[in-house]
Parts: sequence; structure tokens; C-alpha cells
Amino acid sequence: MEGQIGVLYQEGKQIGGVFDWQYSIALEPMPKKNWTDWKAGSPNITALSYWLLRKPDSPIFQADLFQFIRGHLALVDSSIVEIKFPDFTLNKKLLGPVKMIWTKSLSF
Repeated sequence: MEGQIGVLYQEGKQIGGVFDWQYSIALEPMPKKNWTDWKAGSPNITALSYWLLRKPDSPIFQADLFQFIRGHLALVDSSIVEIKFPDFTLNKKLLGPVKMIWTKSLSF
């Protein structure tokens, strides 16, 4: 799944966001006696760029991810993620990529 924008929150306040994100889930093998079952692994989320409004208090964020659907932004996922930003320059679009380590879904 791909989307255009994501908003990052800490303690209920917007701290920044991401642009051009991609969300993918790989299948992981689970060997059984005579065959292999497959299960969904943890999501892999990356963004091509980001911005910060203030320096984060921790690397843990609520990430709300949006897609343009029929000309409108639609929320498609809300998760808790861990991000280690390479640069903390404020109020400027910064190039990534930025990897978001998925921790927990808030969507389900």
C-alpha cells in the first residue's frame, strides 16, 4: 500500500509528518511436520521524506497514514511506530528515506 502523507503525534500533539510512504507486509514461513504454513510478518513502513515541527521527546510516535482517494485524503492506517531520524532540523522538508518500525496497530 502506498500513500501521500502521514502525520506523527506524541502525547496527542502533532510533532511532524512524512511524505510518500509505503507500507508492505511480507509472509514468513512457519514449518510444520510435513509442510510449511505461512503467516503475515510485521509491517515494513518507509517514507521518502519528513518534516519536524519540534524535536521529539522519544523515538515512539503515533503515525496516521493517509492516501488520496477520489480527490480526498482518507485515513488508511493508524499505528504506533519507532523512528530514528537522521536529522532534527525543524520546519523544513528533509529527504529520507525514513524507516518506521511498526510496534502496534491502532486501526483494528
